[in-house]
Amino acid sequence: AQAESLIKTAILLTTREWTMSLTKAVTLILTQANTLCLTKALAILLTIELTLSLNNAFTLLLTQAITLLLTQ
Repeated sequence: AQAESLIKTAILLTTREWTMSLTKAVTLILTQANTLCLTKALAILLTIELTLSLNNAFTLLLTQAITLLLTQ
């Protein structure tokens, strides 16, 4: 029961962190788009960076969940 509680807490915290990062990334993209009138190349680079950030966040989430499961 304690392990399940730890897993739920870790997933909740990681998801919250991931959501905040995503919000910041989207805000950054929109701000730059409005301010700089992004070129297509810059937009593509930002999209790639955002995608990599999302991949890292999901990898972190899965790693933490697996680690907690293995330490039961």
